[in-house]
Amino acid sequence: MAFQKAFISFALAVCLICPGCLSQLLDGCDNRPKDIVFILDASSSIWPVDFHTQLKFLQNLTKTFNIGPSDIQTRVGIVTFSNSWKVEFHLNEKMNKPDLAKAIRRVRHLTGGTNTADAINFVADNMFLPENGARHDSTKIVIVITDGESYYKDKTAAASKKLREKDVSVFAIGVGSKIDLKELESIASNPSDKYVLEVLNYRGLKRIESILRQRTCEVTMAPTIAATTPATSPSTTKTTMKPSTTTQATVTTTESPTTKEPSTQRPEIAKTTPDAENLQADRGRITKNCGGKPADVFFLLDTSGSIHPTDFKKQLDFVGTVVGMFDISPDKTRVGLSTFSHEYNPMFGLEQYHDKDSLLGAIKSVPYSGGGTDTGHALKQLREREFSRQFTRPSVAHIIIVLTDGLSRFPDQTKNQAAMIKKTGSYVFAVGIGNNIDKNELSNIASSPDSNINEYAFQVTNFDGLRTLRNILAIKTCEIASFQRDEKVCRTNKTSDIMFVFDSAYYGYKLSNIILDLIQQVSMYLATTGGKIKTGIQSNSCLKDSIRQLSADPIEVVQDYDALPQLITDLRIKQFMSANGGRGTSTKMAVVFVDNTLSKNAEIQVLRSKFRKINFIFVQMGNEVTDKKLQKLAGKAHYVVALQSDSHTTVQHLNTLLCEGI
Repeated sequence: MAFQKAFISFALAVCLICPGCLSQLLDGCDNRPKDIVFILDASSSIWPVDFHTQLKFLQNLTKTFNIGPSDIQTRVGIVTFSNSWKVEFHLNEKMNKPDLAKAIRRVRHLTGGTNTADAINFVADNMFLPENGARHDSTKIVIVITDGESYYKDKTAAASKKLREKDVSVFAIGVGSKIDLKELESIASNPSDKYVLEVLNYRGLKRIESILRQRTCEVTMAPTIAATTPATSPSTTKTTMKPSTTTQATVTTTESPTTKEPSTQRPEIAKTTPDAENLQADRGRITKNCGGKPADVFFLLDTSGSIHPTDFKKQLDFVGTVVGMFDISPDKTRVGLSTFSHEYNPMFGLEQYHDKDSLLGAIKSVPYSGGGTDTGHALKQLREREFSRQFTRPSVAHIIIVLTDGLSRFPDQTKNQAAMIKKTGSYVFAVGIGNNIDKNELSNIASSPDSNINEYAFQVTNFDGLRTLRNILAIKTCEIASFQRDEKVCRTNKTSDIMFVFDSAYYGYKLSNIILDLIQQVSMYLATTGGKIKTGIQSNSCLKDSIRQLSADPIEVVQDYDALPQLITDLRIKQFMSANGGRGTSTKMAVVFVDNTLSKNAEIQVLRSKFRKINFIFVQMGNEVTDKKLQKLAGKAHYVVALQSDSHTTVQHLNTLLCEGI
């Protein structure tokens, strides 16, 4: 309470002495003046509702600025463009927040083409003149928002170069799928990972609001952060925003100095603590602990243009050191690696290198590419290709290690793709390098802390800092391999014969493949019992009477043909016979896939089968169990399982039921 009173007194004193300083203090920005000009695309390719969303984005963003006429406050101007440019207002026209908000609301949608070059040229020549409100000692920032390619790319690049040479820091925001990343990079200041932002649509602007606010703040704050950087020219701020290359690196995390999001269960970014330092064990101990604990480990490395080739080599050295602690062989630990920028580049898969020497040689030869940072696309490609079930082993831990130094092009897509990978049961470590990392995004990529591993997201201040992580990461990988090995082996003393039953003609090609994929995952788990559990499939191959010779008679179609009763009948009569692999002393179980409910005929066949001591588990299509009759037929409520969109949950449920036996 005493501290709160002291802070309030201090804040009131600040307000009395320096009006407007308090908001600067709370913003996390210093009191250097900022002159910010927005260049807004108002062409016909933008729908009116999207143009309004763009204006709303500006209102929300500028609401947090310390707007005012004093020497330490922020001024804002806006220029719109289509075929030509239009000045909405200069820097010295809207000098308080209410006037600014009202002026933004009144900006009109011009419609027309996309002449970005003329708009940037006009801003470079006119908007930062003293008579238009610019100040000689201000930090000058331009924020360009566009949804498409400009008429004249060369002219746009030349105009942007002229603007930057006038000591203006330029952000370029691309909206939608028709943007040209190279053109955005030609507009923006360097590094592009800091000054280029992309969103999938205008609603996505809200997602980067706090990011852009922080980055404009950093442009202002940069001269006071780096002691070696002169503070005499705004242009020097650009160099200080690159990741530090000093060797005094630590694993750290900090709270965002701008806005706080609602409290959610996010993985914390790992901090350096005495406990973490104690994990710096020698290589021999780690190698010993990893021995005999197989895993499929995949590295996904950022090779975008913001990373210097020398720093990229440090990434490879880090990977080589971590891999060197594993026991590499086809039946123990296997390693794959891909790189990404705006493209996904597979280097080698899990099945390619079977010994440590050849693997380390392949890691050293991975090339640097440069480009943008499309993390979401890389995660999608990895999940669908190199780290799909076609190439991973079902009974070992699946571990992905992502290294990146910047915000991805499409943060929402990155979040969604990371979630899809984690739903497959893979564990994801995310390592952020440098000061340009979005900590929320890093946490979204990483797995959530659990009872076995308390942290999956890490940040180091620079690429040299990766050395502080190598032993920690190796130990945590071994820990996952250890407990996951136990989780992926069915340990039972019971013998069971299990048949999976579904009507493939009813479900069709797409759903049948989903069911077969699930059956394959479960059967792989049950196959680890050493023969105690046998599995099989009872299904049909085509519709009844689906072949008919040519005839002049009308075709009669049997509607809603229900094959499930006959499938269950065949199951009861044939499938558990010794001639078909059945064992007289084993527990007999049937896993039947149903849609909403069973027909009366199917119910009768289930009851007849139960009389033969065949136990039933039903898998109901959909995210929840809705049929109480199924639960009654099964005998217990938990013997009816929902086939959820997250099939990993369903697989785990079935694994537990079938391994333990009924």
